[in-house]
Amino acid sequence: MRALGLMLLLVSPTLTRAADPIKQPQTNAYVQPLIDGGWTTAIVAGVVTEAGRQTIGYGQISPQNAHAPDGKTVFELGSVTKTFTGLLLQQMVDGGAVSLNDPVQSLFPKDTKIPSRNGKQITLLDLATHRSGLPRMPGNFFPGDPHDPYADYTLEDMLASLSGYQLLRDIGQTPEYSNLGVALLGQALTHKAGAKSYEQLLTDKILTPLNMSDSRITLTDSMRSRLAPGHDADGNPAANWDLNAFAPAGGLRVTADDMLSYLAANAAITPSPLYPAMHAAHQPRADASEDGGAIGLCWQIRKLDGAVWHNGQTGGYHTFAGFLPDKKVAVVLLSSTSNGRYLDAIGFRLLHVHAGDPTPPLRVPTLARVEGKILDAYAGDYAFSLLFKGAVKRASDHLTLQLSGQGAVPFYPESDRRFYARAVDAAITFEKSDDGSVKQFTLHQNGTDQIAARK
Repeated sequence: MRALGLMLLLVSPTLTRAADPIKQPQTNAYVQPLIDGGWTTAIVAGVVTEAGRQTIGYGQISPQNAHAPDGKTVFELGSVTKTFTGLLLQQMVDGGAVSLNDPVQSLFPKDTKIPSRNGKQITLLDLATHRSGLPRMPGNFFPGDPHDPYADYTLEDMLASLSGYQLLRDIGQTPEYSNLGVALLGQALTHKAGAKSYEQLLTDKILTPLNMSDSRITLTDSMRSRLAPGHDADGNPAANWDLNAFAPAGGLRVTADDMLSYLAANAAITPSPLYPAMHAAHQPRADASEDGGAIGLCWQIRKLDGAVWHNGQTGGYHTFAGFLPDKKVAVVLLSSTSNGRYLDAIGFRLLHVHAGDPTPPLRVPTLARVEGKILDAYAGDYAFSLLFKGAVKRASDHLTLQLSGQGAVPFYPESDRRFYARAVDAAITFEKSDDGSVKQFTLHQNGTDQIAARK
């Protein structure tokens, strides 16, 4: 396993257009720290307003390809794919093929068994608003390859998991985010439409009408040649995911240029015959559990500012897509690292910056150069209590911390005393005695501080 090297930092951003209708310096101030802190290897920020559109690439595509990504670089989209599934649902409602209150059971063959509860069946709307009562993942999900966990999971497996499942909560009540529910929704719509696959339905109804030729579930040769390799939260190479039966919940691969076309149509920045269905998909259908907002047909809606948004993450990527309907501004962030701790918050800030609302950049920890002898001095055994201990080791230009009964977690220097983790939301600060020896560290995590004394 390797840490993200300093050679990947401070790569100059590249623009896909010479014009700057949308505040490039401000965008740089928000996004560049993600590269400087090693939070991602490569990222493309795309913004579209009535003044124009622009994509800016940061970092480098891979250690073997020093070029910065651009609007044509391909990324896995993850759960932002769900918004496409929600749009497909609204299109089929508008076309009279289904209604939102149709039981999903009615879209499958009669021998298909979808769970019900207290005499109520799961509807298409329940699936699109995460109120079906279905769990996040099916109980028979046991990946053969943990690096590509969805590849061997079929529609038959999904339906088999549902046939004997007992719902633990009433349908239409408490929200529970469910990849299983949206995947089932997309597969049900595919069956009802008579399409040979979800990808065909999606291509015919959305991607082709919006000229999104670089957005597909199955990579074309051209897309594969422009694919940014994925990385885990610590910058190690990660395999691409084939989502198979779960494609409606997260299987799209896209470019920032294509996503700006999608978002510009959703935000009514550019005209599209799909807009009536898009607009209907944005309307609040149920309360959301987070921030007092709401949920449309898979789209999330913030109470704070009315932003319509979704994020996504696969094994090697994290993405954000959102827009402010009243301001007619939209933002997409595509990152080749599965770490979204700061990316989503930056996405919201960029929406406001480009809408003309003063919003300060987010403070993001960035890497500092620390001498090896300082790192060596911190290595050793520490104890929070008699039974709970922590071992600190040096690993090249950073440290690792292994707590009792857990795996080692890399921590990267923010200064010569403070170190931050990328894979988890945690930091450690070392303290020295008057004689200069290291006496303890404080673990900052989940809003609490715990002191571990050196043994």
